[in-house]
Amino acid sequence: WIKAFSWYRVGIDFGVSMMIKPQNVTGLLLAVKGSRDMVILQMVDGAVKFTVDNGRGLITATFMPTDSNELCNGNWHEIHAVKMKNVVTLSVNNIFAQPGIGVLPGVSSTDTNDPLYLGGHPNPLRIGLSPDQYVPFVGCMRDVVIESVPLEIKSNMLYGDIHSHICPTI
Repeated sequence: WIKAFSWYRVGIDFGVSMMIKPQNVTGLLLAVKGSRDMVILQMVDGAVKFTVDNGRGLITATFMPTDSNELCNGNWHEIHAVKMKNVVTLSVNNIFAQPGIGVLPGVSSTDTNDPLYLGGHPNPLRIGLSPDQYVPFVGCMRDVVIESVPLEIKSNMLYGDIHSHICPTI
């Protein structure tokens, strides 16, 4: 996995975009979890799910491709996930999923001050995934932009079997 930030506060608004070339239909793309609040972006059986918890329950947007293997076709795929207060939006290859809308009036801030991980997590139970539910991302990821700032991936951010700046042909 990649530890993009040692301490990250999501707050009221949050946006992430990335290009992925997955080799598996299931895998964790991004996670940050506070004491209660969290943001998780993951692939589950070919779908892409963006889930936020502001402390009043899960808010989720899910992109369902026409075929569960659609994103594992060897091509790059563009993902945009945005949280605005208690609304989450998700698009894959510029196709938007149904937005997720939280409880109204809702708590709009996602209170985290914890590490933000890409591609996996050192403690899946911490983000609510049991060992049989947790699958790290397998594939390639590039052009990660968090809050309009391109992420520069450095060697000290890499943990496990990760190679930066290369993507083998699938």
